[in-house]
Amino acid sequence: MKHPENSKLLYGENIKDKIPETTNMLFDYDDILARGLYHLEKSLKEQDPSRAMKECSKGIFKLAFYFCVYFDPTFCSTTIMEIGRKLQQLSKDKNFIKNLVDFFEDAIIFRITGQYKAEIKDLRLDFITYIFSLLDQGALHKKMNYKDLVKYLTDSFSGFPYLIQVVKKLYFLKH
Repeated sequence: MKHPENSKLLYGENIKDKIPETTNMLFDYDDILARGLYHLEKSLKEQDPSRAMKECSKGIFKLAFYFCVYFDPTFCSTTIMEIGRKLQQLSKDKNFIKNLVDFFEDAIIFRITGQYKAEIKDLRLDFITYIFSLLDQGALHKKMNYKDLVKYLTDSFSGFPYLIQVVKKLYFLKH
């Protein structure tokens, strides 16, 4: 679309001038975060371990994209390789992203081999705890304490009851 010599209008209205520039897009961080959490929610309610693992890896990939666009608003690639490269780069400046790099690499290994290095339940709980703790600390696009997080999860999509259960367990273990 960006190279007129490579495209020819075959039918309808030419919309090339209406296509937004991808270099100055404004991201809805709440929406991107919710889409990653959606897959973690599906992973928690999935009975088939293989499907649960696949949903967990999708959640990790989507949340990795969220980190990339949040910490570098000019980032716009959705390929796993580019997201991985960007995470490596971001982790040099922000030490807490190194943990995400580890989760991301585990998800890639799962997609290649069909196996996680750790039990899915442990890995998923560790990942969810990591994300929720960053929100609690205000390290991401907004600070969410226990009540804020439960409200956010309740209001997102049709609610995330399984993730809310995890939040409640984590909160009560902490207090």
